[in-house]
Amino acid sequence: MISVLETRNFRKNLKNLSNKHADIVDDEIYKIIHAPTLGAKKAGDLNYLRVQKFKLDNREVLLGYRWLEESAEIQLLHFGAHENFYKAAKKRRKVDFR
Repeated sequence: MISVLETRNFRKNLKNLSNKHADIVDDEIYKIIHAPTLGAKKAGDLNYLRVQKFKLDNREVLLGYRWLEESAEIQLLHFGAHENFYKAAKKRRKVDFR
């Protein structure tokens, strides 16, 4: 059984979406749950991160997560537009799942 955790930041961003967009994000999360290595593994400073890309109203959105195989855990870290995604990911390396 795979457990899924969300950071506070992730939850907050998800709450701000319309129902239609939240459903699309949920669909992407289900894809990740069924195939945790689906997202592209990043290198360098972001080697802990996997990124799943998808579209919301013809705009590319990135969903960043961490797959911990040994504990069968997916940590949903953040999502957003490509523009500042990686800069924010480097800033928020420390995660809070409360």
